[in-house]
Amino acid sequence: MNKAEVLNMAENARRMPARQAEFENLVLNRRVETNNPFVSAPLWRACGGEVKDLSDVDLYGGLDLSAVADLTALVLMGKVDRVWHVLPTFWLPEDGLAEKAARDHVPYDTWKAQGFLETTPGSAISYEYVAAKLFGLFSRYRIRKIGFDRWGMKFLKPWLIKAGFTEQLIEATFVEVGQGTQSMTPALRDLEQAVLQRELRHGNHPVLSMCAAQAIVEGTDSARKLSKARSIGRIDGMVALAMAFSVAPLSAPVIDINALIG
Repeated sequence: MNKAEVLNMAENARRMPARQAEFENLVLNRRVETNNPFVSAPLWRACGGEVKDLSDVDLYGGLDLSAVADLTALVLMGKVDRVWHVLPTFWLPEDGLAEKAARDHVPYDTWKAQGFLETTPGSAISYEYVAAKLFGLFSRYRIRKIGFDRWGMKFLKPWLIKAGFTEQLIEATFVEVGQGTQSMTPALRDLEQAVLQRELRHGNHPVLSMCAAQAIVEGTDSARKLSKARSIGRIDGMVALAMAFSVAPLSAPVIDINALIG
């Protein structure tokens, strides 16, 4: 390897913690744990500019559905002047919100009061509530594709239909995204590139920023994924953002969403 290449890789490892262990292991021949934070705090803050109005922009998204009482995340994004502008929505059950805030050492109740977090009725995530919210967003925005994890979709789909989605609309816009390295490696590469090039704007959304701060990457550059098991807290927002990048490059014919909603 030549000097310039090594220095360039070292700089990338400095800027993106997710690449540090790989650099030390493969280039410096050090035996290290190959799990690192995905993005450094300064680099994430550098992408915290104002989010533009996305009403007339094609949007792509990721939906990370939780089990029972955990955080559910929907992240939509649209490109304006070569920059991906991010529109996140997060849900937690209403019951026990203060207790969850104390347990996780996170101000969920404050974020709810500030409008950064929504709650669903009861002590478990209401897929009916989430489906109704999704239908409202589809009616307001030009949503082209939403990536989802197959685990929760079988429970959500009946509620989507009840909310007003047609089978045709679901088939046209919802795309299954695997959570393993095969799907996540290229998605994380594209997300990482957007962060490094300052081509991402998240508006310093506190819930998404919390997820970014806690996200841990498992594996090496050729096979990576975000690991919920190894992360120190909630990372659902970053998983949803990665799924959005997974479906964003897909070229699809323009869909008349209003016609499909009927």
